[in-house]
Amino acid sequence: MNNEVRSIKRKWQKIVFRVNVVIALLVTITEIVVFFDLYANNLLDCSLEEYIIRYMLIPFGINCILIAIMHIAYIYAQRYINSENPDPIKIDACDRIVSCTVIRALFGMCAVVGYVHFFFSITMVAFCIPVVLCVVFMDEKLNIETTVLGEVGVIVVAIHRFMCVGAGDRFIIPDAFISMVVVGIAGFISRVMVMYTLRQSHELIDAREKAISANAAKSDFLARMSHEIRTPINAVIGMDEMILRESEDPEVLDYANDIRSSAHSLLSIVNDILDISKVESGKMELIPVEYELGRLIHDIYSASSIRARDKGLQFDVEVDSSLPKRLIGDDIRIRQIVNNLVSNAIKYTHEGTVLLKVGGAINGDKTYLNIMVKDTGIGIKEEDLPRIRDAFQRVDENKNRAIEGTGLGIKITLELLALMDSDLMINSEYGVGSEFYFTIEQDNASDEVIGDYSAKYGKRAGRLSSNKKDTWTAPNANILVVDDSAINIKVFCSLLKNHKMTIDTARNGAECIVMASKKKYDIIFLDHMMPGMDGIETLTQMKNTADLKSHDTPVIALTANAVVGSKDIYLSKGFSDYLSKPIMPEELDEMILKYISI
Repeated sequence: MNNEVRSIKRKWQKIVFRVNVVIALLVTITEIVVFFDLYANNLLDCSLEEYIIRYMLIPFGINCILIAIMHIAYIYAQRYINSENPDPIKIDACDRIVSCTVIRALFGMCAVVGYVHFFFSITMVAFCIPVVLCVVFMDEKLNIETTVLGEVGVIVVAIHRFMCVGAGDRFIIPDAFISMVVVGIAGFISRVMVMYTLRQSHELIDAREKAISANAAKSDFLARMSHEIRTPINAVIGMDEMILRESEDPEVLDYANDIRSSAHSLLSIVNDILDISKVESGKMELIPVEYELGRLIHDIYSASSIRARDKGLQFDVEVDSSLPKRLIGDDIRIRQIVNNLVSNAIKYTHEGTVLLKVGGAINGDKTYLNIMVKDTGIGIKEEDLPRIRDAFQRVDENKNRAIEGTGLGIKITLELLALMDSDLMINSEYGVGSEFYFTIEQDNASDEVIGDYSAKYGKRAGRLSSNKKDTWTAPNANILVVDDSAINIKVFCSLLKNHKMTIDTARNGAECIVMASKKKYDIIFLDHMMPGMDGIETLTQMKNTADLKSHDTPVIALTANAVVGSKDIYLSKGFSDYLSKPIMPEELDEMILKYISI
């Protein structure tokens, strides 16, 4: 039986258990009140001792026994269900035992009511309650059994009343007959409802499981495809980087810049697809770290200012000088959010200005960042504003069909803001421009303020071309690169050749272990997805090899797997760090300088 059905049954078991306790208390209290009323008016039809035993102690004792039985059954069932390795079949058996017990206990309560009172209307309704309750337990067999017991119960109470009151009471037999008919009808209706409820529940659960399975399959497929696409993109971006570094021909550099721009656009689309798969699979998460606010803003500006300049747009940045210099939050996701908004602003603005404005308020050890992106672009029609929040949707499609994009950027932005307990606000006038803004809470990492942003960081964007001379060398450094792809190794070595390091290469895990056992390396870059022995298996074997000269060498996972949480997985497996493909030259330099001295 499905876990959701079991949880529903256990919930109702608790409810009916409590109902039984309340009924037992009410029956007892009622009998005490009736006793004092009859005793005060001298209307007892038997001796005081007989009345107390017959109408008070016996019902009270029966109720206590029934409650004890329910309690014992429920406790033992829960102990087994919560054990380490319970059998699903036995769990269903435990659920049925508890369900039967609480229903039978309520049936016993009804019998007590019928025994101590003279009104068949009460008895009739009371015996219907257990039958109808079988619906919430979704058990057809239990419903049939309870209906039969209900009929028998009515007959037993009728015989008892007939014998106590005497044959002269002509209303007992008709009342008993009516009670049996009502209980039978209740049983029939309950059975129909049980069958309908079971069918509907299973249909809904099956549909939900199929939807979850389909969504998971889609997300896994997108993640795998993104992984596969990122690997050749690494080669494209890496080799294009070498053209930009080494070529002196302006026309070739212009071509290379176009290639780099297109490659990064493709990478952005792949990342969007990967991010939306993370969102839909529930794997998107925030990783708070300490970061420098001014550097984050400068990086955002540098990433977009070239595109703004190429379109003839003015890209301005305004930063509140009283904001803290350092904050604690997920700077990667904040950068992604703002980059999405700035990219859209530049994309849909054909002339005028794009403004990134960063303000906020400090409250104790918290800072509430207010970030706004304002443009003089095409704007959004009022009726199109709700569609902005839908994935794969683009407004004013006929007018904007020449503008590239997937329609995922705003959807991902909304999901990320939701993780930060925030939301995206939009003000737009069609044909005039738009404002996108949000507020997020960040922890303060220092009391130092950011000061004059323009003076400290400047607004000069980094050149798109990486055609610059490398500023550091490490001729004494020894690095081992392990990757089964020849083009990836070529890219990696090309990116580092100006640093004058000694770079050895291996094409599989076995070669890596042999080379690491013969030579002491300063860093080992180890690819994860390799045929035969993958990166994790290779690292494990290296750590278990006692005579390995590079036993204490930092090993960095080199992979195109960019799924959220990947870094934590690799670190938990023993890797010292994590570098994702496509390899960005700046990130590679920072990674190497983190582990070697120059």
